[in-house]
Amino acid sequence: MFRPLTVLAFALGLAAMVVPAAALDLPGSKPLRVAVYDATRANVAATLDANGVDYRFDSDNDIELDVETANGVTSAWILFDEDDTGEIWNLRLIAFLYTSEYDQDLLLQHINRINRDYWLTKVFVDTEGDVNLELNLPVENGFVPEEFMMNLYQAGVDSLVEIDTEIASAYGSKEGGTEAPAIEEHANVFPGSAIGRLDFGDGAFCSGSVIGPALVLTAAHCFYDEETFEQLKPTRFFSGLASGDSVAESDIADFYVPAEFDIDRFMNSSDVDRYDYALITLTDDISPDTGTLSIYLPNGDEFDMLMDPNSEGFQQIGYGVTGGFYQMRRGPCHITKLWDDDTYSHGCGSVQGDSGAPNLIEMNGEYVIIGIESAELEDVDVSISDLVVSSAAFAADVDARLGR
Repeated sequence: MFRPLTVLAFALGLAAMVVPAAALDLPGSKPLRVAVYDATRANVAATLDANGVDYRFDSDNDIELDVETANGVTSAWILFDEDDTGEIWNLRLIAFLYTSEYDQDLLLQHINRINRDYWLTKVFVDTEGDVNLELNLPVENGFVPEEFMMNLYQAGVDSLVEIDTEIASAYGSKEGGTEAPAIEEHANVFPGSAIGRLDFGDGAFCSGSVIGPALVLTAAHCFYDEETFEQLKPTRFFSGLASGDSVAESDIADFYVPAEFDIDRFMNSSDVDRYDYALITLTDDISPDTGTLSIYLPNGDEFDMLMDPNSEGFQQIGYGVTGGFYQMRRGPCHITKLWDDDTYSHGCGSVQGDSGAPNLIEMNGEYVIIGIESAELEDVDVSISDLVVSSAAFAADVDARLGR
């Protein structure tokens, strides 16, 4: 296991490199007092040792690392690029994700979008259909340990884990972690037009659905910082958002979270799971442009059908897989466990950002919501890994808000 980057406390015999005086006299500036060392295999290894990173040298005298990802443990390498004299001028972190079994057209589309979000990390699909990741750190002017740990090692490992998680969520884990791979939804066409991204500032977001005039349904836990438990305020809702364009958008006038919901109990127990829903009042009624999704309460026979793995099941549409950039649809999904607190589970996949995303079935040609995504369940069988708040939990509050 890798641990987070720690402050380097060097008691190392690193060969110091003499740094020449600055060639320029820049007004109002002074040279930074940064320790710069020779770029050698020994100094890179000593830096990893100082930070408690497990590694090994392979047969090519490059460094090999084990990284735990969504699909298990994968290897990454730190390569030493040398010039004709044998001097190391670049450190290169590379890794491979074995994805040749996935739909290659969808994979290429997803990788193109991933590359928009990663400035330093280069991601591409090779001729074998496997995803490659590459990150470079030029060291021709010397090796700075802190820079190496932050901008190559930690950035590379974080990117590898995040990208593998995105791909596994979108296209299915080879370990069976998702029931159905995700495909891009047409956000400008109903029902996608009525599903949007709810922003909270600082990059935080959840998914939500337009369910009435100026009314949006989402998850209650989205309104809290899950570490400090501080309440957050939503800033704007973008319905039918795709690649920066939305069908309609609005500021937030007000929001309602059930009084019974408690973020501490939600994070540490299952006592308040059924109350993980919230209602947003928008400043503008965007429903004429987006359309509205109705709430539907399945009966016993319909729940039995939704639990049948051979049935049409339900569809899930949210923004989590793409980091809020555009919608992805999974389906058919199936209920795998019903609980008596108006919650149920499925194994179709749900990631951060999918919270509040609707579970939809089609009734008489109309899409209706039977539940909303709540959380990923830990340490359970993959078939029951995703928690959903059933429509029975929030239908009465929705009716009251709509005056029914």
